[in-house]
Amino acid sequence: MGKRPKDQNKIAQGWRIAIPLAITFVVVGVLFSEDFHPDAFSSFRFTWRTLLGITLAVLTFVAQNITMAMRYKMLSGGELSLGGGLRVQQMMEFTSAITPSSVGGSAVLFLFLSTEKIKAGKATAITFSALFLDELLLFLLSLCVLIASSGIHFFGELPILSSSLEVAFYGVTIMIGLWTALLFVALFVRPDVPALFVKWVARRRLLRKYSARTSHIADELYSASKEITNRSWGYWLKLFLLTLATWGFRFAIAIALLFGFAQSSLLFELPETNLWVAYAKQVIIWMLSLIMPTPGGSGFAEYMFKNLYGSFFSSAQIALVVAVVWRCLNAYIYFLSGGLLLSLRWHQIGLHEKGENNGEA
Repeated sequence: MGKRPKDQNKIAQGWRIAIPLAITFVVVGVLFSEDFHPDAFSSFRFTWRTLLGITLAVLTFVAQNITMAMRYKMLSGGELSLGGGLRVQQMMEFTSAITPSSVGGSAVLFLFLSTEKIKAGKATAITFSALFLDELLLFLLSLCVLIASSGIHFFGELPILSSSLEVAFYGVTIMIGLWTALLFVALFVRPDVPALFVKWVARRRLLRKYSARTSHIADELYSASKEITNRSWGYWLKLFLLTLATWGFRFAIAIALLFGFAQSSLLFELPETNLWVAYAKQVIIWMLSLIMPTPGGSGFAEYMFKNLYGSFFSSAQIALVVAVVWRCLNAYIYFLSGGLLLSLRWHQIGLHEKGENNGEA
């Protein structure tokens, strides 16, 4: 007797969670063994600064999620509550953690918005707008890093690795810049283009039977896009500042952990441990993670944290431990919150569809 679809979905979801965790533990284990020294932790002391750093990291994690929820609420024109925005944020981060960064949660954001009773067309318009704001900010931050990088070891101490990462960073920045320009045109110059594209796709042979429904969604998308993009520049400035705050808090999680765990004599005093250099290195890690094939950049993110922030710590082992704590707050905590919410949502949708089918019968 075969497994029921519901059980198969649970197994598949479990595997998607297990894969990034396994990659992380393997990479961290290998790096830990390569640089292992028996007295690596002898100089570390758990102090009030360590406790404060962990507390600040948790608070910035909470602030990041709240500001992102506020942004979704604002983009929806108030149709989405703050609680609804938080639920969408948890589900989106969960999806980002179990898929390659090039796919990420943004690709299915409209589905999560639809579970909060946002119309499909408007949900798609919100997805494009949120994506544009994120890409624009990351592009501008990347330009700032490239302009300020002269004479500073932003990309690590090893010359060969550093030059390779710098070339990759240039490439990703150009790619994000082009993608941002395309989104700008689709949102502000030709808001009819996304809707026309949806209608064109619906006319393909395999999707022709859904053409009426898809055409309706395309019309919703066009009207929602016009509504959003015709709002004042003051509205978009507020959204951009919320986006800046969201990413600022996301990066600040690492900064708080550096404050708590870094060797006090090195903390923000040397050129390579400067506060703004530490922030810039977060931009580098997030941008380069976009081209990694592993779920949520697993393995690569931990390696980059150790490589770029190693000068903050007295040993590589401490850097790796902090990297795992950082990943827990940036990715793995969403396995619990986002995974649970997503399971509940699909369960509710399944019950709703079952009730409708019974009613028709």
